[in-house]
Amino acid sequence: MNIARRYEAGKKWWKSTEEPSKLEWGLMLIVLLFGTAFFLYGDIQATIEHSFNLIDSVLQGRFFDFYQIAIENNTFGHPAVYDIPIYVIFAVWNIPIYLVFKMTGIDYLASFPCMLWSKLMVVLFVVLTARALYLLARELGIEKKRSKWIVFFFLTSTTLVIPCFVIVQYDIISVFVMLLGMKAYVRGEKRKFILYFILANTLKMFSLFIFIPLVLLKEKKIIRILGQCILGVSGLIACKLIFSSNVFYQISTKSFSSLLINRLQTTGFTWQYEVYVLPIFIVFIVGLFIYAYIMEAKDERELGYYAVYIATVAFVGLMTLILFNPYWMVLISPFILLVIFMNPRFFKLNILLETIISAILLFVSIVINYWVFGQSTMTRMLFGVFYPEGRSARFTTINDLFRTLGLDKYINFAFGALVACVIAFFIINYPSKVFRNLPMKLKNQETVERSVVWSRCAVPCMLIGMMLLLVVIPGKNMVYSVSAEASIDLENNLLQEGQVACEKIRLDKTLQVESVEVAFADIAFEWIDYSAVNFDIYLEDELLGHYESAANLMENGVAKFELADMVLDKDKTYLVKIYGTNGKDTPLKIKINLNTDDNQTTVGGKDVKGDLCMNMYGKEVGL
Repeated sequence: MNIARRYEAGKKWWKSTEEPSKLEWGLMLIVLLFGTAFFLYGDIQATIEHSFNLIDSVLQGRFFDFYQIAIENNTFGHPAVYDIPIYVIFAVWNIPIYLVFKMTGIDYLASFPCMLWSKLMVVLFVVLTARALYLLARELGIEKKRSKWIVFFFLTSTTLVIPCFVIVQYDIISVFVMLLGMKAYVRGEKRKFILYFILANTLKMFSLFIFIPLVLLKEKKIIRILGQCILGVSGLIACKLIFSSNVFYQISTKSFSSLLINRLQTTGFTWQYEVYVLPIFIVFIVGLFIYAYIMEAKDERELGYYAVYIATVAFVGLMTLILFNPYWMVLISPFILLVIFMNPRFFKLNILLETIISAILLFVSIVINYWVFGQSTMTRMLFGVFYPEGRSARFTTINDLFRTLGLDKYINFAFGALVACVIAFFIINYPSKVFRNLPMKLKNQETVERSVVWSRCAVPCMLIGMMLLLVVIPGKNMVYSVSAEASIDLENNLLQEGQVACEKIRLDKTLQVESVEVAFADIAFEWIDYSAVNFDIYLEDELLGHYESAANLMENGVAKFELADMVLDKDKTYLVKIYGTNGKDTPLKIKINLNTDDNQTTVGGKDVKGDLCMNMYGKEVGL
């Protein structure tokens, strides 16, 4: 009976989803606290250092020399690339560790408590943003319990957890200010709306992509539109005018700004003279501006729906149509959730689309920006105490794991799925008359299923799990190595009859060899090419093992062979033979390192100077 009652109670709890449970809040808090303590990508360290430079410039009475001081005093070779407000925010927050640094001389960039303090500023803005999102949801007419679900979904979003708790980037500050501006906009507080966006536009210029269409959505007179747009960028203009005559400001910011502008124009197709590119995102965003101008909301509620939809379209379109940076994923988190909860239908489908869009953005980031999702992102925080940076690891980045599994080859497929899901999301959530005319009390009534909630949370948790693998899975131990650096590619094609590379190796220690890598010329073998690379090892005339590897699976010209822990004895001479079979048109050319000549090497039956570029992994036996 007790078991039956517990089952019924558990079943009732599982279906009782009017608002997030204490268990869900608790699990979310554990994950976010873990992320806070264990992850930090290095870019923020450069900003922390420049916040110290800003404090120095103020204390020295050289505020206008800040960008020069930042160039002269930096560890990472990064100038201060942003306008001054972001450094002011960091400087104010970092005053405590600045004082500790001045009193003790501590290496604050290598100090876990100092990095944790700086990271807590990002965490604080996440909390403030969650609060602002809740208040905006309530202002839009979403009931209290459903608004709590929006906050929970926001705090467990892949597009929030990864940029803020793993990478630790500060676009969340801009998002916070934008949400305050949106709240003022929905309430009809024009002055507050413009003031908030004046600040947001000085932090990151991405806010312009929603500020301009929001002005166009409400204002239809050209003079008013121009006036408000000029006011909106006045803070940005002021920041640039203050340092306009400073050559170090120009050196630090102009090139970086040009790089960002180029990213907006990368995706497109060539038109005139096959040189100039028609940027799809520019077409998209201008079209959104026009759409905002021609739309007319009949009341404040309808205006709020249009405003949220336009902001979502702008930022989701931005992440889809440009060469994006994983830092910027946080831009879409709050707005896409507001749209989902304001739509009276398709809740489960919308959450599924949001999850897929977020997961694909993460997947693309891991493959393209692979260095961000690497071992060093963990070793800068608490894990660095136990697993110092540079320790031997099987995988140094998650993309290394993806490449081993062959997942990196599906990036174009993933991007195609991303575009399809984005288009579907835009269509499903278009603010049609059916949605707009429904009474607010009929909105947002679909059940929030716990299976959907927990499945969605699995994406950031899987990323955290894969990050843990980078420090948990031990690296291969290299027991024999002839580097491929400073090597040459021999002209002999090992796929031709009689072309065999042979080398006699005499070991000074007994080895248990797990695997062998052999370097060849980095020539791409097409998938249809069925050539094979063969690796034979002999002791005197006895064949100890024959191994094969597909030529079309080589990466960077490296063929890999698994030897299954073969033991090679000390003071014995082994003969290695490397050759190809089933040769087609693509040649197989082996690399020779001319800087080492410890072994007798022949290629095509002729002696050659140098040794084969080969690495063996395993362990020494008998130590």
